Amino acid sequence: MLPHRTLSFLAFAFLASTATATPTWPWLFPIQPKPPAQPAPEAPLVTKAVVVLKGTVAGGTVTFQQATATGPVTITGNLTNLDLSALRGLHIHQAGDLSDGFVPSSCTLEPDDLGRGGNADSATTGNAGGRAACGVIGLA
Repeated sequence: MLPHRTLSFLAFAFLASTATATPTWPWLFPIQPKPPAQPAPEAPLVTKAVVVLKGTVAGGTVTFQQATATGPVTITGNLTNLDLSALRGLHIHQAGDLSDGFVPSSCTLEPDDLGRGGNADSATTGNAGGRAACGVIGLA
């Protein structure tokens, strides 16, 4: 009986050593290993955003477009009822909140007066004066 015990031990050792390897006999190992998990897909690049501007007199639409993640942003728009003889500025704030009647609740994104300001407000707001129209930029 001793040879029989040795044979069964060798058969068990062989099966145990091949259980973790890729099976060569699928009928002997019916459970196949799971394929590795695929990485989550990357979020799509947002290439367009739009803001509808509203004011007491002036208004319009401005579109922001960017073809690639590192490419330039192209800004195009259509503004109505503005005094053509007046100089205008464009401000983009970090957060959009129009609940206070266009009073900014956050600082201007990257404020800069381009070295042309002679007044304290110029470096933070561009000294642009009152707002002709405002809106919140939304993804399109």
